[in-house]
Amino acid sequence: MTGRLTAPQEPVAQLTPPNFFPHHLLPPINKQAADRPHAGGAICKVYPHGIEFIDHVAAMHGYALVLGAMLLAGSLFMLHTALLIELDWGVAAAALLLIWCWFLLRVDLVGFRYRPVLFDRANRKVHVFSEKSGPGLHWLKLWGKVAYRVSSYDWDCIRGEVIGIRVAGGVGGLPRQEYGLNLAVTDAPSSQTALMRFGVGTTSAYDGGAMIVARWEHIRRYMQQDGPPIASGDSLFLDNSRESLWAAITWMQPLLGPGAKENWTGESFNGAWFLTIPFGLLTMTLLPASVIAGLLRYVGQFAKAEPRWPRQIQESVGAPLSVEEIKVLQYGKRSNWTRQRKAAKLARQQGKSKVV
Repeated sequence: MTGRLTAPQEPVAQLTPPNFFPHHLLPPINKQAADRPHAGGAICKVYPHGIEFIDHVAAMHGYALVLGAMLLAGSLFMLHTALLIELDWGVAAAALLLIWCWFLLRVDLVGFRYRPVLFDRANRKVHVFSEKSGPGLHWLKLWGKVAYRVSSYDWDCIRGEVIGIRVAGGVGGLPRQEYGLNLAVTDAPSSQTALMRFGVGTTSAYDGGAMIVARWEHIRRYMQQDGPPIASGDSLFLDNSRESLWAAITWMQPLLGPGAKENWTGESFNGAWFLTIPFGLLTMTLLPASVIAGLLRYVGQFAKAEPRWPRQIQESVGAPLSVEEIKVLQYGKRSNWTRQRKAAKLARQQGKSKVV
């Protein structure tokens, strides 16, 4: 897969107002942007007449709840101590920590699991699902759904932008550069005036934005040229945000949870069982804490509701396709796809026998 930019034949006029982030404006929807399309595993659902993209925080549910619970315990202890010794600034600091904890807990307990973007090829529309802020008292809510809005835009008024974002977590603890796809909505087709912007899919790193360009090209071909919903070699978004109860209980325990066999044998670390086993035994000393944290994360994963599109939009794109139906769209009928796999396997075996 390559997301190499196609060299523009003429200068590309920039949008106004410009994007807040450092960005590169992609060619219009009627011009090719990359050699090959690829969504980068960011499509979460495929419909007969639409494709739905995940957002960049879809697989991160539960972590804020664990961090919030830890800070809550610490701030309550600080508040108790400050009250005992009558330390005014300590009480104020604990109160600020409690407010911060409240907002952290809300991240995983209130709202929807993700905020998707749906490309409706039947009506040439782009539908954006977003949470809607209510009155000031909505911040007191600590569980359940919130109000939401679905905004629909004309595909002909869409422009793509590759944005650059600096995030923590690079080599040596240094910030690293990540790239994301922003879509700008203009006030009219071929206009350079942007009314608003929204993100599509997950970010990429260490590729100069090639994956993001390829994602835009996939969307462009799907909407503009009746391209396939999923490109060859691509796959649906792997949603690991909801685990089993056993996986939650054994979270952070490499010798107990899913994949424990590979850690006992060392297969997960190039056969170095003499490293994986001691490390796993060391983490077992933290088992009580990891069980509590894992269960809290488990609750956070199931607290939020899955977004649902309004009936009119759902009828336009149709019901979500199954994995088998998506494979048919990618590879043809299952019987042909199976025969192709068997033929390839037989060819490999024959090739090995000739070498011997």
